[in-house]
Amino acid sequence: KPEMRPTIEKDFVESLALLFNCRRILKYSYVFAFTLPQEIKQDFFEYQQEDLETATEFLSEFVEGNVAENFEEENNGTRNDWSRSELLNRKRVAEQRLKNLIVQVQREYEPADSQLEDAKKKRKGNIKLNLGLEKHLNG
Repeated sequence: KPEMRPTIEKDFVESLALLFNCRRILKYSYVFAFTLPQEIKQDFFEYQQEDLETATEFLSEFVEGNVAENFEEENNGTRNDWSRSELLNRKRVAEQRLKNLIVQVQREYEPADSQLEDAKKKRKGNIKLNLGLEKHLNG
């Protein structure tokens, strides 16, 4: 199926980029969760975070496993295309979980514009998460 190869490769590269982005956002989300005040209910945030962790690992297992398999098959002179529909499904799930976490942070924890400077002073560790979320939404 040579005519499908560019599309499959494009999906694969997009999945890798999503995987890196999910891991980057998760990295900052741990710091963000740690710095949340005690009075803020963290259960829902932690649920969203765990959901993204699971989806990221689900995508990672498929992408990284298939890279190794395809590399080995190419060296043996054979080529077995992995399931594009499975990749797209895992990618879609990870994208949705990432979006859910980002929206929840923006909705629940982002300060109003008038409070932004005070929030930056109080939550320096959270600024990187905020910037990472903005970059994902705008990029």
